[in-house]
Amino acid sequence: MAGPSAMTKCMMGRMTAPEIVQARLSPEDAAQLDDDRKVLGLATRSDAVREGLRLLHKTARYAALAQEYDDFYGPGAQAPMGDIAAYGDQVAAETLARNV
Repeated sequence: MAGPSAMTKCMMGRMTAPEIVQARLSPEDAAQLDDDRKVLGLATRSDAVREGLRLLHKTARYAALAQEYDDFYGPGAQAPMGDIAAYGDQVAAETLARNV
């Protein structure tokens, strides 16, 4: 006898059922998706789209953080520099100067 289906497992775990989202791609974009999927070792186009969504979400979080920074400090303001960061920059510059 077969085990519970994925849908049953989702319901038992109180997760909602997956939602289907579709996108229309040009033949060139579809081919690029397949090429990229293979390079990254992703099994399906769905896996590739999910990976793309993860990157989209990460980029959106960075953009939101940058907006919060601008809202707080003002657009174009430089980040405050602490003593430890300044010391790290000095050590890095000296190290680079010795290795050049």
